[in-house]
Amino acid sequence: MDAADDTQAATLRHGLGDRSLDDDGVAAICDVLVATGALDQVEARITERTAQARAALGTSAINPDAREVLERLAIAATERHT
Repeated sequence: MDAADDTQAATLRHGLGDRSLDDDGVAAICDVLVATGALDQVEARITERTAQARAALGTSAINPDAREVLERLAIAATERHT
């Protein structure tokens, strides 16, 4: 919430965790996440951590078949398809 203005912060505080939130409320939260750069920051962190994990797999003394499966799993778990 560091980058959110007062209105955006209120949207997040009131909307996150609200099980009765409607489509407009969800859209408002999504708009805040994009506008504040939070979405881009999380995606960058995912990309960075995935690269670190894949690099570590290359240096690990593990079975090559297991390495291949873990490599594919890392990609499947983190690739975004929109």
